[in-house]
Amino acid sequence: MTASTDLLLPVGQQPFDPGELGRVRAVVEEGLAEGLWVRDLPSVPIGDPDVGQGGDPFAHLAFLAGRGLDRGVGRLGTASIILGLRHPLVVARAVVGLQAQARCPLVLGVGTGGKPAMNDALGISGRSLRDFAALWRELREMLHRPGNGATAFVVPDGYHPPDMHLATTSLARWEAIGGHAEGWQTFLSTPEGYLRTLEDVLAIRQGPLRVCVRADITLTGALSAPPYVADRGRVTCHPQQLVALLRTWSQLPVDHMLLSLRGADPLATLRLVRESV
Repeated sequence: MTASTDLLLPVGQQPFDPGELGRVRAVVEEGLAEGLWVRDLPSVPIGDPDVGQGGDPFAHLAFLAGRGLDRGVGRLGTASIILGLRHPLVVARAVVGLQAQARCPLVLGVGTGGKPAMNDALGISGRSLRDFAALWRELREMLHRPGNGATAFVVPDGYHPPDMHLATTSLARWEAIGGHAEGWQTFLSTPEGYLRTLEDVLAIRQGPLRVCVRADITLTGALSAPPYVADRGRVTCHPQQLVALLRTWSQLPVDHMLLSLRGADPLATLRLVRESV
């Protein structure tokens, strides 16, 4: 299997930078990524290195589709929305509206938010697995049968529900939803650790499973020791080391390598990846 190379936005450090749209357009026009993904980070804990999404993920993807940037990619996706911030009916309506605009498939990654301080600020800390599973099932039902039984919302002709990816490192969450997800979003780890966990996930998920592995890459200008994969897929490495890393992972059972690139010239790195992997 050869995994696709997909990009987690923003391309630069600042999602509201006037040049950000131009960078995304260059990525699409040059074929540097096969998919565009956005996060759902309403706020970021002080000192956290993550780059905030900036705006609502569905609004952001609709903006890209409105600019025609969905024409040159294979998918738009969320990695991932935080379950429980919005009523499942509201999420389903946003998904349907986005699908009506987009000219490529939409992948709905769904998680619980992995930053304790952010979850505290949002008032969603301490939810039980039972609550998580109930919200998951309700959202899934809304997407497959738009409405809530007594009401309904408008869907476009030819509508079909998007694939739902469970974004988690927890097997307990897989068990809580009974394995009812079309995909799995996880963080880069070691190949050995990934394959062990994938085996466990496949034992719960009955049927085909698409896997998206996310890596948050901080690019350096000098070659150093082999890159160390830290918690939550964080890697600091030279672009050439990234190429070697992706060559290894592209041979594993992975469908999409989802890259967040931070550094002086992420577009140059994507060009190198396209030419080398």
